Amino acid sequence: QIPFFSATALGTMSAAQIAALTTTQIPAFTSAQMQVFSAAQLQALSTTQIAALLPAQIAALTTTQIPALTTTQVSSFTTGQMGALTAAQVQAFTSDQFTALNNFSSLSDAALAGLSSTDLGLIQPWQLSSFAGSTINRFSAAQVGQFSGYQTSWLSGAQFTSLTNDRLAAIDPQTIASLTSSQFGALSAAQLNVFTAAQFGSISGYLINRLTTAQQTGLDDAHIGMLNTGQLNSLSSSKMPIFTPHQIGVMSTAQLQVLFKTQIATLTNAQLAVLSTAQIQALAYPDGITPAVLAQTGDPFVAAFTTAQVARLTAAQTAALQTHQVAAFSAAQ
Repeated sequence: QIPFFSATALGTMSAAQIAALTTTQIPAFTSAQMQVFSAAQLQALSTTQIAALLPAQIAALTTTQIPALTTTQVSSFTTGQMGALTAAQVQAFTSDQFTALNNFSSLSDAALAGLSSTDLGLIQPWQLSSFAGSTINRFSAAQVGQFSGYQTSWLSGAQFTSLTNDRLAAIDPQTIASLTSSQFGALSAAQLNVFTAAQFGSISGYLINRLTTAQQTGLDDAHIGMLNTGQLNSLSSSKMPIFTPHQIGVMSTAQLQVLFKTQIATLTNAQLAVLSTAQIQALAYPDGITPAVLAQTGDPFVAAFTTAQVARLTAAQTAALQTHQVAAFSAAQ
C-alpha cells in the first residue's frame, strides 16, 4: 500500500504516524515519495528507522532535505547508506552533520572527489583514520596537501607509509612537523627522499635524532644537504658514526661547521678521510677528534688544518700524531 500513497497523503502524515512506521514499512517508500517528506517528518524518524532505509532511498533525498536531518540521524548512517550519498548531498551537509558522520571511508570516490576545501578542513581525525591501509590514497594529492597535523594525528604508521609518493610530496610542511614518532619511524628512506626541502626542513630535531639506521644511511645526497643546523645539532653522538663516509663527504662546509665537539669525537677515520681541505678547515672543533682517530688520518688531513685549528689540538692529540704527520705540517702551522 505504501508505494501507492500520493504526495498529498504523505504530506498529511503527522510526526507520530511517521514514528510509528515499522522497519518493514520504511523500505517500501519509493524514491519519489522520499523526496516529499518535510523536515519535520524526516526528523521524526528514529535511528532504527533511518537504518532501515535502503541506500537508494538515502540517495533520493534532495539537497534541501539533507540539512534537515539531525546529527544523531546522520551519525547512524550505515556503510551502505554512506556509499549511496552523492557528491551534491555531501556538500549539502551542515558542518555539524559533516563532523558527525560515521563510516566516513564508505563514501564513494565521487563523493570524496567532490569535497570542498571547507569540507576537507572539517574532517575529524577519527574519520580520516577510518581509511584502512592504502585506501587513504582515495584522496587526491591536492586534498592530502590540505590535511592538518591534527587531522592526520590518528593515522597509523602503516596508513601514513601507504601514501603514494605524489601524496607524500604534497603534505603541508606544518603537517610534517606534527608527525608522531610511529608515523615518522614507519617511513622508508626512499619515502623521506621524496620530501621537498620545505618538508624535510620542518622535521623536528627530536624526530631526526630518532632516524633508524636504514633511514639515516638511505638519505640521498640532496637530503643530506637539507639537514639544517637545528637538525644536525639534535643528533646524538651515537648517530654520527652511522652516516656513511659518502654522506659525510657531501655535507657542506656550513653543515660541518656547526657540528658539536662531542659529535666530532665520534667520527671515524673513514668518514674524515673523505673530507676536502675546505671541509676539514670548516670543523670548528678539531680538538674533538679522538687521538686514536687523528693518528690514523693521512698527512693531507693534518696538513689542511688552519693555524687556528692546530692551536686547538690537545696535548693528547699532538702526542698521538705519527712522525710523518708532524712532518706534513707547514712552517706556518
